Amino acid sequence: MGGELTVNSVLGVGSTFSFSIPVKVTEIESLTTRSQSQHILQLAPDQPVYRILVAEDNDTNRQLLVQLLQAVGFIVQSAINGQEAIAQWESWQPHLIWMDMRMPVMNGYEATQQIRAKEQERNYQSRHADPSAARAAVPSAQAPTFIIALTANAFEEERARVLEAGCNDFIRKPFQETELLEKMAAYLGVEYLYVSPHQAEATAIAPSDGMNEIAALRSLPSSLLAQMLQATMQIDYQRLTTLLEEVASTQPDVAALLTKKLDDFDFEGILQLLEKANPTLP
Repeated sequence: MGGELTVNSVLGVGSTFSFSIPVKVTEIESLTTRSQSQHILQLAPDQPVYRILVAEDNDTNRQLLVQLLQAVGFIVQSAINGQEAIAQWESWQPHLIWMDMRMPVMNGYEATQQIRAKEQERNYQSRHADPSAARAAVPSAQAPTFIIALTANAFEEERARVLEAGCNDFIRKPFQETELLEKMAAYLGVEYLYVSPHQAEATAIAPSDGMNEIAALRSLPSSLLAQMLQATMQIDYQRLTTLLEEVASTQPDVAALLTKKLDDFDFEGILQLLEKANPTLP
């Protein structure tokens, strides 16, 4: 490697070993992926229409995910339990399902297993259909639906369990918006339009706009700003709602502005305001 190893020894005291190697300093920016340096704006033009099913029993989480996917340009339907997810799959044939694994009535594990079993049965019937039989009697084989698990369990055995149930992949809650959209791109081959951070910032906050709100945010405790930033980056709707209620007690106007952005799912706009208010936040 072209390095140098040296040793200094003092009798009765001990030895000191040291080494040096030549290294090339890499610009941090070059290690940043496009998804980290650019914000996903929407689906790129001239692509297929992608049908996405969100199976999630928590109303807030379900609505949040549906709004995110619709804002990007996907066609989205939802289900509140595994039984509904199976029914939606049979009638609507989504390209991809976001499957919460902990749901009432029927959980995501069982729902996924039943969907996979039905796919196998459908494809078997299609392959062994009598050519003389009526075409409508046996549905034609279709590509399997991608199923990605949503789970709050961080243990490795959970990964094995969801894959064994028939899921293609999984992400852990809370997840980042970019993580979710990139996972969809990996399986569907979907392409996005991106906007640079500077463009997103210019869109979210015009130079002459937001100064009063930024000043109001700067008057808040730094610990509260840090919590708001973390909740925003994690797209944690419920946590951010709770924090904004705390903000409203001292800064009702800025709380109202941020609440509106939250209702519009404008996490990028909230993030820009928070960073403007305190650029030293981690």
